Amino acid sequence: MCWVAAAAAAVVVGIGPSAAAAAATHRGPVVIVTLPGVTWHDVRGAHTPALDGLIARGAVATLATRTAVGRPSPERGYLTLGAGSRAFLGPTTKRPEPYAPDPLAEAAYMSSDRVDGASALDALRVRVGDAPNGGVVHLGVAYLQARQLDGLYDARIGAVGDALSRSRIARAVVSAADLAQAPDEQTMRRSSVTSIMDADGTVEVGRLSGLVRDDAAAPYGVHTDAPAFAAAVRTALTRARVVLAEPGETLRADEFAASTAPAAVARMRRAALERADAVLGAVAGALPSDATLLVLAPSPPSYRLAADRLTVMVASGPGVARGWLTSPTTRQAGQVTLTDVGPTVLSMVDAKMPDDMIGRPMSSIRYAGADRLARLDTLDRASVFRERFAVLIFWVIATTVSVLAIGAALVHWRRYDPAYRSLVAVAFAALAFFPAGFLLRTVDYWTFGTVGAHAALYALTAILAFGAAILPGPRLNGAVALLLLSATLFVVDAARAGPLEVNGVWGHSPVVAGRFYGIGNVGSTILYCAAILGLLGLAQLRSHPVAPWWIGAGLAVVVVADGLAQFGADFGGLLTGVAAAAVVFRIGRGRRVTWRWVVVVAVVAVVLTAGASLIDLLRAPQAQTHLGRFAATVRSGGVSSLSLIVRRKAASQFGSFASSRWTFFLPFAIVGLAAVVAAPPGVLRRALAGRRLLVAALAGVVVVGVVGFMVNDSGISITGVALAHAIPVLVLLAADVTSPRAPPDVLRRRDAPLHAPA
Repeated sequence: MCWVAAAAAAVVVGIGPSAAAAAATHRGPVVIVTLPGVTWHDVRGAHTPALDGLIARGAVATLATRTAVGRPSPERGYLTLGAGSRAFLGPTTKRPEPYAPDPLAEAAYMSSDRVDGASALDALRVRVGDAPNGGVVHLGVAYLQARQLDGLYDARIGAVGDALSRSRIARAVVSAADLAQAPDEQTMRRSSVTSIMDADGTVEVGRLSGLVRDDAAAPYGVHTDAPAFAAAVRTALTRARVVLAEPGETLRADEFAASTAPAAVARMRRAALERADAVLGAVAGALPSDATLLVLAPSPPSYRLAADRLTVMVASGPGVARGWLTSPTTRQAGQVTLTDVGPTVLSMVDAKMPDDMIGRPMSSIRYAGADRLARLDTLDRASVFRERFAVLIFWVIATTVSVLAIGAALVHWRRYDPAYRSLVAVAFAALAFFPAGFLLRTVDYWTFGTVGAHAALYALTAILAFGAAILPGPRLNGAVALLLLSATLFVVDAARAGPLEVNGVWGHSPVVAGRFYGIGNVGSTILYCAAILGLLGLAQLRSHPVAPWWIGAGLAVVVVADGLAQFGADFGGLLTGVAAAAVVFRIGRGRRVTWRWVVVVAVVAVVLTAGASLIDLLRAPQAQTHLGRFAATVRSGGVSSLSLIVRRKAASQFGSFASSRWTFFLPFAIVGLAAVVAAPPGVLRRALAGRRLLVAALAGVVVVGVVGFMVNDSGISITGVALAHAIPVLVLLAADVTSPRAPPDVLRRRDAPLHAPA
């Protein structure tokens, strides 16, 4: 299914060395304090003097915590942190509510603890063979590694710990997240060990018990003893250079929220964060002056199906400038990902980063403004809003186009003339949805609320549709105007690396963490369909007998804007765009499409995409996009990495059919569109007669819908967006034949016929 993408990857395997990201190192220790479930909104609403002090002198960012499974959780977050790549851990129950930890992810012990009638270290050696001595051991390490292929990411559990061990840098973990003073297997919460253990499941130094005290007012009746916790961290620093510390307060509060009255959840979580801040203050006070302190939330709130959120990331210490954190993964000030944390720690202690880690070291950017937390909170709220809003809008456009297609078939079959006007209005509205959705992003539409944002989008759609409808001449005029407007908006934004794609209706959201810059899969599909139909429609209106040179030039600009790393940075879009542009221009020039020619085009698309990836690979690491990093990953991993990527893409493609039962009709719909292009039936035969350029444009849309499905992990949604462009255009073409308008077409030459001959 992903053979074209695979071929492109194969071309770049073995080309050029992959440069390791350079980062400033220092000789002091690194301490990571984790606060699961904490967002910037939580911080702004609580009294957290210790955290506020770190923020005031350090660098901050939102942290995208997406793992290899759709919904993040503390265990998945810690696994991902320790792997430097997205890790997989499937749900323990079919029902996602309440949150249910996996006991095997929590199975960490002090090496001398009694387990299975022997020491925990002996129990580990039974499970993994010969394991090195360590103060802390994790008995679930083999199970957790075996689960990785389930998620088709093949993360290496313990990769960060292994890299530190190879550099002879000692590690330590201090955790107080248990739900009881004397926990059993069901009340242990020790998954934080997975973020710092090695592949054998060991950590040199640590403390996992004796750090909580009875407290009837706290979740599960315990709270963390701040002085004892800080003392444990201080002791760990005498033997280890990298220490991970989890106070446990916020984790317990999030889990306890599942059995708490909704009205009490906010108060309970705020109190837990304030207790955690007291622990953080004690830890910060125990650190030497040359230590770097990282504070982060490895997972968003996990209670009662809380929405996926962006979480907290703070860095403070030598060499960290006050301002924003960023990384080559996001290329955005104030945005980083969980997979960047491990590589950042390795760079700080001058340990070599493994080639198969997908994260990249963070850096700090100076910023003197006082609005950092408000901006980060707004980004989080905007991302959550966009995810919910976009789902509804996709349903609206899908329903609109489906009703339009069915209605048009019935109306033309029954020749019910009074319905033509309604069909035309709906067709214009369907096309206007795309530029209207883009224009909505020019304002902070999430501040309007759900009802207000919908009202604003539909008002913009109505205005654009009305403007297109009143253009004189054939209704194709209005369609071309809307399509060219849509394409122009996307090209202009792509030239700026896609800033309006972030949290745009047709763009991408940081909370999903699939893309942070450039043009996403849906945006790329809209761009190609709008440009192909718009440019070819304009040429048809101007009565060009064959595709003129400016069609090729225009499509070349679109492909460059979408695909090159400096602009849209869309790997799959390059393959799709080259194939679609080639088909459009060949048919538009009156030439046949043969199988031999198709093979040649596929080879050219692969070579051009590989060339773009190579150019990106040769850029500085901090400037590389996912094109270059994809090439580097395949180069280091060889055939196995390529095979895994192809299988993951294929799983995502076919998995996209599960979003709705109606998606199973889309393959039949795109086949139907191809049949219409090859042999137009009924009224469409008259509408397309003698209009080679429109036939070429529709063929190009078919290519976008099919090839886009094959090479993008958005799957069948790409096909749906392509159909959402072609169907309204076909309806308007049919209306121009069955119910033509009298005014002359101002876009055409005076001697051009008004309508195609029957």
